[in-house]
Amino acid sequence: MECSASAPEGREEAWISFGKHNNRVCLMETRGHGIVGPDPGTLNPEQLEQLRDFKIQTRIANEKYLRTHKEVSLLISGFFREMFLKRPDNILEFAAHYFTDPRLPSRIHMQLIKEKKGT
Repeated sequence: MECSASAPEGREEAWISFGKHNNRVCLMETRGHGIVGPDPGTLNPEQLEQLRDFKIQTRIANEKYLRTHKEVSLLISGFFREMFLKRPDNILEFAAHYFTDPRLPSRIHMQLIKEKKGT
């Protein structure tokens, strides 16, 4: 069954946009509150290839970004380190405080300098 612009009553569909022409492709069929599973007739071979290429290009772009922005890994590893040390009951509140701490930018900056000296 192909996905249409409006799903039949009782059916919802998850969409992904990709490619130069912002193609929309239905990936999953859901009924009620549960996912029924992939709709095998949804993607034709060309669309599958486009989706595969899109995923590869996205992964490459993300990897390049992370390699040029070391502060991202420092932010994430620092957050996890503090979270595991303190083991807060309210993770969302802890994360909000961690990432809005006015001292965080200078901590990250100092870690970047330290890493650069060690290289």
